[in-house]
Amino acid sequence: MLALLTAIVLTRGFVNVLLMSLHRARTEKLLELCESPAFSFFRDTVLLGYGSVGPRESIRSKRIAVKLLDFARSWDEGRVLDRVLCSSDHMWLNEFYRRHKLLKSRRVGAAIEPLVNGRVLDFGCGSGLLAREPASRGLCVHALDLYDSRAPEAAGLTFTAFDGSALPFRDGEFDCVLAMQVLHHLPPQKIAPVLCELGRVAKRVVIGEDCYRLGEEGLLGRGERLQAFGRLSELDQFRYLMLMDYFGNVVVKGAAQMPLPYSFKTARQWRAAFKASGLALQKTVVAGFEPKNLHQVPLVYFSLDSVNSSSGLEPVRPQEIAYCERHEHGC
Repeated sequence: MLALLTAIVLTRGFVNVLLMSLHRARTEKLLELCESPAFSFFRDTVLLGYGSVGPRESIRSKRIAVKLLDFARSWDEGRVLDRVLCSSDHMWLNEFYRRHKLLKSRRVGAAIEPLVNGRVLDFGCGSGLLAREPASRGLCVHALDLYDSRAPEAAGLTFTAFDGSALPFRDGEFDCVLAMQVLHHLPPQKIAPVLCELGRVAKRVVIGEDCYRLGEEGLLGRGERLQAFGRLSELDQFRYLMLMDYFGNVVVKGAAQMPLPYSFKTARQWRAAFKASGLALQKTVVAGFEPKNLHQVPLVYFSLDSVNSSSGLEPVRPQEIAYCERHEHGC
């Protein structure tokens, strides 16, 4: 028994050391980016995002953003708010961030509403706030993620824990599956199998992803921030996505254990991955750097139909490219 306990302690100690090494390697890699043009663009965009929330809150939120940015440059295993903010700011930021997530989910839900109908699966639902939007329209919505981290507002949704293998659903069980800013958190070798699974269980797949090198296919749109992003080198565009992914998840949300393989792709690379997985691209919507988002990224929505099923949903013109109409900061 003593030998078993000793083995357990040693194993846990080894795992902790390994995790520490991985976190340190990840952060040191990001620290290398702090002198790059990507970091300057990242810092300006964070301050812009935190300053776009309204006149009464922008001064305080920008001050907090500066503290968080400084904290992001130092090594740690994730955010410890009491070491970044005073107690009152801590409580204010939590409530402020909660309200922001609610409003963001409503905006995204409105943007993709024309593409979503019937029985819906939200793959990688996170807080479940986005899944709540189609549910509020009377649609049958099923939420799925590795862990149940649903917000209280989404607690009533049907939830399934995903073990990372095959989806536990029948072929064609859903009319539509959503995967919003989820796929870049998968290891590269897992993306193709997951895409095949999404196409197996649903007739239509709606994907939102942060993309770089949008200019290669004329996808830069008209937004000022999106145009500025396009002027960065390809390497710095990719670095920007890395920085914002790390900042939003590890620093702001404190999700130090979240896998961040940074599996970002260009729109062209995503299109090739979709085709190889049996998904037919129907529509591309460039949302870009959406106004009033705290963590702004060059977001692109893809609407796809499974080639193995007849969707029965309202058709969209093949290969159509659309742009979100924005009047603040540009999209």
